[in-house]
Amino acid sequence: MAKVISEREESSVRLLRLEVTEDELALLVACLDFTMDEGDDEILENICGAYRDEVEGIREDLDLALHLETEQGLSAEAQLAPAD
Repeated sequence: MAKVISEREESSVRLLRLEVTEDELALLVACLDFTMDEGDDEILENICGAYRDEVEGIREDLDLALHLETEQGLSAEAQLAPAD
């Protein structure tokens, strides 16, 4: 089960840092794939509350995190962290 590590608000957006298992992440990616494949843009927007390109971007980010391999001793967290 996903665990909330921290949360904060930035520019009126709630940002969460989560700890999830690889299987949980794979399930989220599969659900987004299914939803994007089965629905037209209007249905997708009604289900997800976002436009198709936004959902695709989120799906790509989750898939990247799922398949990210550590390089040169860097943790996956460090590789995904936004640049300051």
